[in-house]
Amino acid sequence: MWLGMTSDKGTTNSNERSLLNHKVMVIGLDGGTFKTLLPLLKSGDLSYLSELFKNGVAGRLEVYLPTLSPLEWACFYTGKNPGKLGIFALSHVDDLKNMTRPKLFTAVSIKTRSIWGILSENKKKVGVVNIPATYPPGEVNGFIISGLLTPRSSKDYYYPPELVSFLHEYRIDLDYDELPDKIIDKRKLLGELYDMASKRVKVICKLIENYDLDCMIVDFKENDNVQHLFWNDLKTLMKFYQFMDANLKLLHSVFNPTHVIIMSDHGFHEAESEYFYINSWLERKGYLKRASGLIAKSRSVVYDLALEFFGKRDALRSLIPESIKHEAKADFASRQINFQKSDAYGSMWGVYIADKIRASRAYPKFRTTLKMELQKVMKSSNNYVFEEVYEREQLYSGKYVNKFPDLIPVPNPRYLINPNLSRHLFGPRVDKPYLEGAHKSDRYGIFIAYGEGIKKGVRMDGIKITDLAPTILYLCGVSVPNDMDGKALAKIFEDWFVRKNPVRYYQVKDELAVVRSKKEKERVLTKEDEKEIKERLSALGYLE
Repeated sequence: MWLGMTSDKGTTNSNERSLLNHKVMVIGLDGGTFKTLLPLLKSGDLSYLSELFKNGVAGRLEVYLPTLSPLEWACFYTGKNPGKLGIFALSHVDDLKNMTRPKLFTAVSIKTRSIWGILSENKKKVGVVNIPATYPPGEVNGFIISGLLTPRSSKDYYYPPELVSFLHEYRIDLDYDELPDKIIDKRKLLGELYDMASKRVKVICKLIENYDLDCMIVDFKENDNVQHLFWNDLKTLMKFYQFMDANLKLLHSVFNPTHVIIMSDHGFHEAESEYFYINSWLERKGYLKRASGLIAKSRSVVYDLALEFFGKRDALRSLIPESIKHEAKADFASRQINFQKSDAYGSMWGVYIADKIRASRAYPKFRTTLKMELQKVMKSSNNYVFEEVYEREQLYSGKYVNKFPDLIPVPNPRYLINPNLSRHLFGPRVDKPYLEGAHKSDRYGIFIAYGEGIKKGVRMDGIKITDLAPTILYLCGVSVPNDMDGKALAKIFEDWFVRKNPVRYYQVKDELAVVRSKKEKERVLTKEDEKEIKERLSALGYLE
């Protein structure tokens, strides 16, 4: 077989191989979706991925709301849902209601063990590259290079320290704070993304030669970036996927895994074209009270005038830094609302109900009524603003759930939820006109598994992102802690494989938290770090 795996018909019977000998390669094609991939896989335009798809198990991968990379990857590498991790959107739950300057969560915020931590404890050697929300990186048996949410100024984004000799040309991300608001050379950025991915693969190949790994986990964030910028250009997307396909084949030949998992952290869709002013709607329905005073009342007028100005004068608006625009929008949203007198208010990510109502017997009925009203919101006949509205308990479980928004709406991909109070309910989107793609409304990524004992040519749904951590532990011959929300995907394997290698779980009486060194705990994000990272996130539409 050209993939370099042991054939069932070869001299070594795959039934005789022990799980202890398995080598697992996990590749994240960040933002990958079958909307664009499936035609390429079926046509054979992607030779490597098509082979995996044809001779393995594939299906949609269900992820959590809101569909933001740092949140999804944290769920991936812990096997736990946000309600157990204490994170939501891009923040820790204790900072969620800070609409002006919410703090970003870091790896230190994740108070539970990662799959590479568990593998390291079991003497398995791991390589982890470019996974979001892994800064600051902890100690592992192998190496780790952090990904998205790493400050550009950081000099310690890798472990062990001697990794520095491999990273002279290595880049984690594009310099998104350099993007102008309107005039942008996207082809130049595309060239940079090709270059970044090539150098990332080159570094990984060198590391594989120097580390005898049992498990390698890599995310290619470039895939997500290309789709944000070129979603409507199928030819450009196809060429980039073909480029990535060739590089994945190269990684396979160097690492020579027994099992491969291809996955993504969310799907993708066309970028939002209109704002829906959720707090304006809540005000009109009587749920929200506007802040009093002439200054507060004037903010909506100023905001609407500013949007009209920015929408018509591209050359002038491009002179104003994105950071200033973001700060202004956040400031407007937080200072327009009288939180003490409001029964509910909205953020980008959900709707909060006032504590006085949460604590009363009226809460269940109040929330159900508000949910039903939100589900009925439409701009015109059959043009609904929300595809679905969930109660938080429908999506999450754990001790932190009561700090999450009471309602989690999934917008129609056409609409971007805007928390500012406006004179209007709807308005044309004027920020980040260079974005063609987004992913706030697509909670299905991709899953492809290939290797010894894995069923061939099977399609299945019902796979969740939290199922991947226990499945990776299982393939590496390590018992799975039963406090993970996910379960090892025994259904993707042939019966003989599971009989020979039964899944082993062990009881966790008290949740085992990750042990962080004093040095790791002290590596918090400075105000400058926060500002720089938020500018990069804002440039891709993660923050408005």
